[in-house]
Amino acid sequence: GGKCRTRIIEAPSEINFSQELLSRLRVVEGLPDAVRSIAYRRASDGWRMASTDKTLTVDSLLPLAGLLAHQGVRGDIRIVCRGSELELFLSGGSWGEIMLRASALFPRGG
Repeated sequence: GGKCRTRIIEAPSEINFSQELLSRLRVVEGLPDAVRSIAYRRASDGWRMASTDKTLTVDSLLPLAGLLAHQGVRGDIRIVCRGSELELFLSGGSWGEIMLRASALFPRGG
């Protein structure tokens, strides 16, 4: 638990969670406060999520990737949030690396 604590819940549909409801999950009695809340679900094209972050960054998506790695998910994964998507590779090695492909940061121009 550092300063960038994230509260993550699995939901039947991430779109059923309004920003207000997700924001309320950042402060829960008896638990340390979180800086963001995420609702996620498994979808046919990867993982879909909603986040309280106003601006999505790689840092916004990594907590979900970390949870998935902890749950035993391995290989290429795709996370989609508000139309933005990020492809990652979960190695499953002893260090539990989460790898970001260079093409995600530097897409080829058309």
